[in-house]
Amino acid sequence: MTLYNYNYYKYVSAYYQLFRTKQTVFDDSGMPQVTEKRFYYDNDKHLLPTRIATDNSDGSSRMIISKYSSDYENLNAASADQAVKAMAQMQNTNQLNKSIETQAWIKKGSNFFIQSAKLNTYFSASSGIQLSAQYSLPNPLSFTNSYVNPSFQLVKDSKYIKDIDFNNYSLEGLITDFQPISGENVSVIYGYNKSLPIAKAINATSGQIFYTSFEEVNEGNSTLGDSKTGNKSKTDGYSITISNLPNGPYQLSYWQKSGSKWQKISQQVNVASGSFVINLTGQIDEIQFCPSRAQMETFTYRPGIGLDSRSDVRGKLTYYKYDNAGRLQAILDETGDIVKSFGYNFYKP
Repeated sequence: MTLYNYNYYKYVSAYYQLFRTKQTVFDDSGMPQVTEKRFYYDNDKHLLPTRIATDNSDGSSRMIISKYSSDYENLNAASADQAVKAMAQMQNTNQLNKSIETQAWIKKGSNFFIQSAKLNTYFSASSGIQLSAQYSLPNPLSFTNSYVNPSFQLVKDSKYIKDIDFNNYSLEGLITDFQPISGENVSVIYGYNKSLPIAKAINATSGQIFYTSFEEVNEGNSTLGDSKTGNKSKTDGYSITISNLPNGPYQLSYWQKSGSKWQKISQQVNVASGSFVINLTGQIDEIQFCPSRAQMETFTYRPGIGLDSRSDVRGKLTYYKYDNAGRLQAILDETGDIVKSFGYNFYKP
């Protein structure tokens, strides 16, 4: 019989914080250019750097100040202010690494002056705490730190300019609708098991667009490569009902195979009852549906390698060819002609 002995051991570990880095780069004349960074941790409620100071050998200095939810007081999960409510939930769920405000300061003489600032607000979605909007403050003459007032409201510098709104997320936490303040709404569809964007439309919401290239599992049933884009197509027609649509004109386009050739078919359709049925016959690929006013582009991929094809807002296709090492070898147009090629050579000293 074999006997074994055992003992209890206590392992004590600690979190090591980075305090300083130093980088030396030599220019063409051999002169060293030194950049030193110092990291400061001013809040023991989290382990993230609150200040990063950068000193250069030319005498210039810069300071980046970062604020997280734990750097704010008066947080209340019952607040009517969605940003404050989300910040309180960040603390309660230990999601402490989401940036709220970032400030860039530059040193002139013996004093630091604000150079720029950025602020993020969040909200609580079904997929978790998500980014709601982004603000920027370029080249301000003065600056007021953001804070939460006793009424549980986030107060920010009045000179902040909103850059973008993030309006909708999928259940997986992927952004499906966002709107730059200077532009139209942008909607996104994801594929390849929700890992990659396969369609993007400007001037339409995600509920108003549809796209498939039959690349998902059990979608396409053709042999591999028998397709207009991607690896697969649908050989026995396709039908789907798209619901909850605003009434009006829409654009439907798809590729249909006749004999050995693919032909693109585009048509304007009208939605009058809040829904539309796409009902196609034959071998089909690359179905796009969006409001007529929208601009839509679509993508297929070689997972783990890169983009395989792209259909631009005009509906023109571009293909991407790779070598055996997974490097981009050529870009081809819709007819298969090479637009640009790439060569790779090993350097021999």
